[in-house]
Amino acid sequence: MSDPTRDLEIRGGFTLVELLIVVVVVGLLAAIAIPRYRSASEESYKATLMADMRNMAASQELFHNMNLRYGTMAELNDYLTSAGVTMDLPYVANTGFAVTATHLGLPGYICGYFVGDAPAGSAGPATDESQVTCQ
Repeated sequence: MSDPTRDLEIRGGFTLVELLIVVVVVGLLAAIAIPRYRSASEESYKATLMADMRNMAASQELFHNMNLRYGTMAELNDYLTSAGVTMDLPYVANTGFAVTATHLGLPGYICGYFVGDAPAGSAGPATDESQVTCQ
């Protein structure tokens, strides 16, 4: 016949307290990591918007040098936006253009850029010519 105290010594396992401690530690690590991940994601979305705006400006200037006017989105065949980015050209003329951009990962956040005689407000938050402005 077996001794009950000896069976407890042989049998391994975790106590309820040990399991609770592990759960608390994992929860604390998640509480620290998740906000940092979200912050890093937002920063990468913002950087993507800024890069797309600068690329749009470069594409427009190249188009202008070849055609002596700025182009519409349809005419800028070589320009592609990044995943999640939506661009709008609310104003395009021979002497200027305005562009705005948003990202699916940043609801309510918009970037704007304009060159030339774009009407006030057509480039969203942009107030200085040739400067990408976001808010």
